Amino acid sequence: MTLILYLLSVVVALTLMSMTLAPIGLSRLFIALVFLFLYAPILVLIAAFIICYIILNKTNVGRNVFIIGGNKEAARLSGISVTKTTMFSFAIHCALVALAGMILASRLYSGLPSAGKNMEMNAITAVVL
Repeated sequence: MTLILYLLSVVVALTLMSMTLAPIGLSRLFIALVFLFLYAPILVLIAAFIICYIILNKTNVGRNVFIIGGNKEAARLSGISVTKTTMFSFAIHCALVALAGMILASRLYSGLPSAGKNMEMNAITAVVL
């Protein structure tokens, strides 16, 4: 459970850090929602929450994540593949971080390797809040 909360907190932190007034998409849906005061990163954040909620609460893999978070040894003894479930969790983590990176790059209109320099305290503050 703590890993999934960490994954979601990373997406929340990077989404909150990258919000500006310009929409990332050029489609009419995004432009219409911006005029309704819903920015595109917030929509991505809501979609990520819904997808992670469905994965955690409606699938066997999600239940396995909760069980492994409770007691890894008991999960292994009950027949759950701890390695596969952990790799699945890390794959979800990588996908969410890549999504947050794409949002950040779209907000900066560039792909600079030093784009996130000195933003660590902002990310920690966003996670804590």
